[in-house]
Amino acid sequence: GLDSFGILETIPHTCEAVMKIIETGEYENIEREVELLIKQRIEEFQRRYSNHLVAELEHKAIEGVFSTDAYPALRRQLAGGVDEIAPRFWSIWRETSLLAEPLSMLRASGIKEVHAIVADDLSGWFNAIYSGYDDTPRIVGVFERKRRDTGGALANAFKAFGKLGLDEDDTVVLMSGDIWFNFFLRPAVEMHRRMQKRVSEPICTVILYPILEKDAYRFGVIDASSRMVDDGLYQIKRFIEKPKPTTPQWDEKLVIRGRALINTGITIYSYGIHEEIEAIDRSYGDHKWREADVVLTRLADEGRLFGYNTGIQEDEIRRFGTSLYWADIGTIDAYIREITNWGVNIIPLYQIIEKDRGMEEYAREKGLIW
Repeated sequence: GLDSFGILETIPHTCEAVMKIIETGEYENIEREVELLIKQRIEEFQRRYSNHLVAELEHKAIEGVFSTDAYPALRRQLAGGVDEIAPRFWSIWRETSLLAEPLSMLRASGIKEVHAIVADDLSGWFNAIYSGYDDTPRIVGVFERKRRDTGGALANAFKAFGKLGLDEDDTVVLMSGDIWFNFFLRPAVEMHRRMQKRVSEPICTVILYPILEKDAYRFGVIDASSRMVDDGLYQIKRFIEKPKPTTPQWDEKLVIRGRALINTGITIYSYGIHEEIEAIDRSYGDHKWREADVVLTRLADEGRLFGYNTGIQEDEIRRFGTSLYWADIGTIDAYIREITNWGVNIIPLYQIIEKDRGMEEYAREKGLIW
């Protein structure tokens, strides 16, 4: 199986935006967006997948006025108050939150436990959502005293992993909290483990996703000097952060059949790297730092950074009647856009695996899930 899995910045900008609205009560200019975010998600998206969840929510919370019923209840819940609507609302929100889909995919992949890195000032929000959560994977909250971007979250994840008695060559996976994905993790983990046996120092493998070259300006992409060292595995020489068309950097990126390879926000580490990450984190003190800018750049310079191209899974994923997919949902606009696509144009792999015993057995036999 997998030794440990962590989700960095578990409650990202989208949830923070909703929380800010709840805390300040400033609904006038953004109330419609929030209703779309919550109400549409409950009534349409989860109705398709989980009818009983919608039925749980009291009639007045669906048919009534959201700003008068739900928001005050959420404010009281965050303040430690008790309200008859709040427990049911949080149950619904857990199943309709940004993390619901990735957690379902992790469950279908065979992952039993996840460490969620959460800013301390969002602990009330996190605990309200996940208190009483008894599904797989188990959620362990790791609260940050001060939020210091992906680098600080990475360091806190490794501190949590340090309590698990892991060996230096054990494998840990870290994922950003604001992405959805529709591909298999196990093949990437197994390839990381094979490569680690060939390298004396701890390595990192970034999971990559192929996008149309014209869209590469929105993401971090690997450069053309990166070389393939195994089927779908690249030794990454450099990441180019959001290259702009018509600039020299635009021509320096790796392009394969019209597609560039972007960083999905999922990284695989050998646990033995923990001392290096702790030392980097200490050097930044209370200041913010980013995993990609610091750790991944250093590892690339030292020849210890690799990238797994999920594009090699396309044909296998088609056997399941769906498509390879990845999306960044770190803003309200992106979130609303994706819920009109996810489950409609893209059928989540976890649904197919969990509903079809034959496909589940096939996935396990092929080494796609644990």
